[in-house]
Amino acid sequence: MQAQMSKYSNFAESMSGLATLHFINGPRECDEDVVAKVPLKMREKLPPPYYEWWNARDDESNGEGTVVYDDLDRTLSLLREHEHAHGPFDGLLGFSQGGCVAHLACMLRLFASPPRFGIFISARLTRHTEHVKMVQALADEPLVLPSLVISGGKDTSVPPELTKQLSKTLSPGLQTRLYLPDGGHRIPKLE
Repeated sequence: MQAQMSKYSNFAESMSGLATLHFINGPRECDEDVVAKVPLKMREKLPPPYYEWWNARDDESNGEGTVVYDDLDRTLSLLREHEHAHGPFDGLLGFSQGGCVAHLACMLRLFASPPRFGIFISARLTRHTEHVKMVQALADEPLVLPSLVISGGKDTSVPPELTKQLSKTLSPGLQTRLYLPDGGHRIPKLE
């Protein structure tokens, strides 16, 4: 994330002087199968190791298309520990699975000092079985959280429709949506 925001985008530079960014790796190092699926060009620009927040696997006990997130508790503990050691934080920013994690942290009111804003880039809603009812409740009563939601029209990893579903759980009056028709699955450059 740090390399993507600073080397291949001006996102971090655009926030210089406005924010101090903290970067934290997910608790799981991706296995060789996951690394092999990363395009060679991407691996050359951003070499492994890669980390993930959880491993999603189908919840066979539930016929609703939900999943179970292995290591979810470890992820939430890691985030709480980081906030305790380095926080409080004014806001959360996340990309892809990290965007899902950032949204989930806001949804669960995970931190002692709740974030005052969220930035979610190419992110989707949690699909974890235990979160289904919370997500449904947010459709009726969205999170009151100033937010920026960014999606790309050419994103095949997290299609814009999935990011739009996430945006529906955030207060529309406090939300800015940025749709980049030619955007892919990456941190965008800011103008």
